[in-house]
Amino acid sequence: MGLSTKKIAEIRITTSPKDKILEEIRKYIKKGKSQNAKGKSEEIKPLIIFTPNPEIIVYAQKDKDFVRIVNTAQINLPDGMGVVWALKKLNGISVERISGADFMLDLCNLAKRESFTIGLIGGKAGVALETKECLLKKYPGLKMEVFEAPEVEMQNAKVKIQKYSSKFKSKQESDKDTSGVTEWAPPMVEELEERYFISLINEMKKRKIDILFVALGFPKQEYFIEKIRKTICGKDTSGLIKPLVLMAVGGSFDYISERVPRAPKWVRDRGLECLYRLIREPWRLFRQLKGAEFFWRVLIS
Repeated sequence: MGLSTKKIAEIRITTSPKDKILEEIRKYIKKGKSQNAKGKSEEIKPLIIFTPNPEIIVYAQKDKDFVRIVNTAQINLPDGMGVVWALKKLNGISVERISGADFMLDLCNLAKRESFTIGLIGGKAGVALETKECLLKKYPGLKMEVFEAPEVEMQNAKVKIQKYSSKFKSKQESDKDTSGVTEWAPPMVEELEERYFISLINEMKKRKIDILFVALGFPKQEYFIEKIRKTICGKDTSGLIKPLVLMAVGGSFDYISERVPRAPKWVRDRGLECLYRLIREPWRLFRQLKGAEFFWRVLIS
């Protein structure tokens, strides 16, 4: 992709303007769809979007595998005024802050305009459906599907699927169990993960998803998206012959569904959204201290 990048503490950050990023995404999807229409069957790599903020960048310093995963993304948005400041301090460039929640809305607007289909997965119980309702009010006619999220845990810096809905079971599994949800013993975890991700990808193909928003919180969502990417390259899914955008959106569903009030625009424009969240949610103090570590790392680098 013809996008500019700079590094902060080993993490590549996309520094191109938002309009150019959106145009590159549009061209990626349109080109892939055009190839399909012409009967070309070559595999198309998924386009991955992450939103590294100061907290995520600090976390990455202690998890080299996470660094690798984040750097596989074609687009890493500068989400947070701390990242914008660091780019100016380290590279002497001024960039626009692009929050994940705002960019998700931009992609929904693009999807409506271009008749793309989006998918939602993750968030707290019921929030994905509430997000869908709010998005349909904001963008009438938007084509959208909601996927039930599995139970995901982090174990030894790896994402583990603990159980998942019968909607993603094979016919053989469904014949054996009618409870709707299957629980698995630890020895079967790896096999469960493989089946789940193959089934999810095939379901996305069936529903013709162009853009999937994953709201599992970091680092789960990044590892989850990496599992999708690696599974797409596997033989059991027959590759991916259509474009697919995968974006990690953190708590965006909470804001869009209005379960959690977002800072007023004038607060966000002044880079004070973190302070606003801290006042409303004091439990965020420990996470904010991670941001302080980020500034220290930038200053000594």
